[in-house]
Amino acid sequence: MRAVLITFLNFDVSVKSGSVLSCLPNIWRFETAVTSASDRKVEPTAVEEMLDILELEVLERNLFRGRSPKTGWQRVFGGQVIGQALVAAQRTVPVDEERPRFVHSLHGYFLRPGDPSVPIIYEVDRIRDGSSFTTRRVVGIQHGHAIFSSSVSFHIQEDGFDYSMPMEPQTRPEDLINDPGRQAEFEAKAPDNVKADMTRQRPIEM
Repeated sequence: MRAVLITFLNFDVSVKSGSVLSCLPNIWRFETAVTSASDRKVEPTAVEEMLDILELEVLERNLFRGRSPKTGWQRVFGGQVIGQALVAAQRTVPVDEERPRFVHSLHGYFLRPGDPSVPIIYEVDRIRDGSSFTTRRVVGIQHGHAIFSSSVSFHIQEDGFDYSMPMEPQTRPEDLINDPGRQAEFEAKAPDNVKADMTRQRPIEM
């Protein structure tokens, strides 16, 4: 069993007009055009594919269904499960335009390997809706068993303590090697059976 703890700063997961999903931190806020790749009859970009995977089907109150991309992987990618679970939790948070609630922490456990050939059912437990915090528990289910469990907390924007330690001098991001550069290095050394996946276009540069 693996555990993951994620803390977000002003993280927004919401459905925009035209069924476009925005799920990136505000410092990386991403808005796509309303026209989808299928409407344009072109190959979808990596970002469009990611947003499509994060669109969940509503089955019932507190119950959602997510799918996995057809990549040929033997297991579901853990980041996909975290993202879909977070979207499911966000869908149950009351909408308040004046005091929106953003996710600020997520604590999750990978309980079993995910099967990419079948959908994942996400069941949300609305634990509490307080005056400032909203708490949700999300369980991802396949073949009748839990494969992922998480606790997600949402919080309104309000002032708090602001402090930090002085940071040591660091290399600027623009001076670091980018993804295409890393892919070129890897492509020269990678075996053929993993080269296609490791050098594919990715929605976010890590």
